[in-house]
Amino acid sequence: MTEKKIKRTDQVNQSIDMLLGGLTKLMQDKPIDKITIGELTDTAGLSRRTFYRHFQTVDDLLTLKVSRLVDRLYGTMDPSHMTFEKVLNSCYETLKPDKAFLLALAKNQREYLLQKVILEKRDESIIQVPHDPIHDLTAYFGAGGMSSIIIYWIHQGFSQSNEEVAQANHELIQHIKRIAQ
Repeated sequence: MTEKKIKRTDQVNQSIDMLLGGLTKLMQDKPIDKITIGELTDTAGLSRRTFYRHFQTVDDLLTLKVSRLVDRLYGTMDPSHMTFEKVLNSCYETLKPDKAFLLALAKNQREYLLQKVILEKRDESIIQVPHDPIHDLTAYFGAGGMSSIIIYWIHQGFSQSNEEVAQANHELIQHIKRIAQ
C-alpha cells in the first residue's frame, strides 16, 4: 500500500512539473492572459483533466511556480551563518538560473506575486517575527525590500555579474547602517 502511495505521489509531482515546464515555455512567447488550459496541457503533454485535478486557473499554477522558487531561495539561507549582505548575494546566485521564468513573469506584469509569496512564507524566512500588528510592519518591510531588490534584478535582466551584485549589496548595507545611526 505504501509503495502504491509513493508511486502515485511521484506521478502527481511529475505531472505538476510538466505543467510548470509548459507554463514557463509558453510565458516566454505569449502573455499569460492569452494562455489557454488546452494550450498549456498540450505543451505539457497532459490532459485538461490532469490540469483541473490540481489547479483551477493558470494563475494558480503560476503562484505555485513562484512559491517553489521562494522555497528554494529560503532553502539556501542559514540565518545562523549568514549576514544580510550574504543573504542578498545568495538570493541573486540562487535566482539567476531562473532568469527566463523571472523575465517572463515581469513581461506578464506578475512581479507582485514575489512579494505576496515572500510575505506568505515569512515564517520560513530569516526574519523571524511574531504574528501581531507591531511585528507585521517588520515582516511587510522585509518582504517589500526583498521583493523590490529581486524585481530590480529582473528589470536589469540579471545582467550583472555576481561580483557586481556583491559590491552593490555591500553599498546598500553600508547605506542602511549610515541612515540607521
